[in-house]
Amino acid sequence: MIGHLINSEASRDDVERFFRAMRRAQKEIDLAPEQYKHYLLKAIPEKLHPIVDVTGFGPGERLVFEDYTRAMYEQTHRWMVDLQLFPKEQLGDADYQVAVAL
Repeated sequence: MIGHLINSEASRDDVERFFRAMRRAQKEIDLAPEQYKHYLLKAIPEKLHPIVDVTGFGPGERLVFEDYTRAMYEQTHRWMVDLQLFPKEQLGDADYQVAVAL
């Protein structure tokens, strides 16, 4: 699961435009992945470029455009607390309505 941090000054329209663009880009990659695989070289040190064959790579990280429900939010929060992933002062306790852009 990937979360996206959104600046409180960002307009909802801009955020929605961003995610529409991400969805369109992902569809384009799905339709013609070979056209875009060369961009994956940017994530690999240049000295390795001559020995890397990106044609064998998959599409990379995927975005899943599904609702992030209250139950999912609460389960993830409990998981972070149980594993003590963050110090108490950084953990936060925002309610779903506040933490999730709906």
